[in-house]
Amino acid sequence: ATAAGKQMLQRFFDQYFDYTSVTSLQKTNISTFATVSADMVQETHSFIDQIVFQGSGGLKSLLTATTTNPSRALATYYGTGNAYTGGFPAPSADYASVTRPNGVGIGVLAQGSFLATHASPDTSSPTKRGLFVYYKLFCQPHLSPPPNVPPLDTTSVMTGINTTRDRYEKLHAQTSSTCSYCHKVFDPIGFAFEHFDEGGRYRAKEKTFDINSTGATTAPDGTMINFTGEDDLMSAVANQPIIHQCMSAYLAAYAFGSDEACLGASQVTALQSGSIGIADAFAKLAAEPHFTQRSTQ
Repeated sequence: ATAAGKQMLQRFFDQYFDYTSVTSLQKTNISTFATVSADMVQETHSFIDQIVFQGSGGLKSLLTATTTNPSRALATYYGTGNAYTGGFPAPSADYASVTRPNGVGIGVLAQGSFLATHASPDTSSPTKRGLFVYYKLFCQPHLSPPPNVPPLDTTSVMTGINTTRDRYEKLHAQTSSTCSYCHKVFDPIGFAFEHFDEGGRYRAKEKTFDINSTGATTAPDGTMINFTGEDDLMSAVANQPIIHQCMSAYLAAYAFGSDEACLGASQVTALQSGSIGIADAFAKLAAEPHFTQRSTQ
């Protein structure tokens, strides 16, 4: 409940969502990006404060909240282009809560800090965005890429390649069986985020071509998740039991400095049911046997 305690848990989210490095990034096609990247960090920080500390929320709330906390400058940045009717809602003061426009993303993974960090300098990255869900929410084993993988060609003009998704499907899924073996399990997840460009702005089109953010993925429990975009994906992912087990494991590893299996697992059911939030789950780690007991051996 102290300021120091909140700061400690905020540092966990810095690492878990890997969003604060956005201020060191450049987006070659977005001249205004550098002027708002620091605001993106504060947006996410304020959003987490509101959901986790003020609202005692859990991971489901972080992933599916229909609000966000931009600065006025950031709201203007998000509203650039024709994606929003009437523009992105401006907050009453910098980092005050606003309701996101319908159908253009929900939760923390629709914020600029996450989207821009998990992207390339000049394009979005279905791979980077899909991998976050695959590793940090679904807790799947880390995959090792084969040696000497060349960077994805984003410059060549190829027949039938009009969008980023076209390029990823062509070069990752169709033409290379070596790449396809791994990419087929996480790239489709990343396609749900394709309505967001490399700078975290919602877009109706990529250049003059319609965005295709539909797809399907298999959850770790075997459930097939079908989605039309980030909103659908996050709503479905938030109902997966594995995400709460995963969050508990990451919280315990952060608190104890150890990734031993099952540490902190006693809070999973309460986190999943919503009877406690992430802040409470973190505090309750102080009552875990790993913290309170030592072997005499």
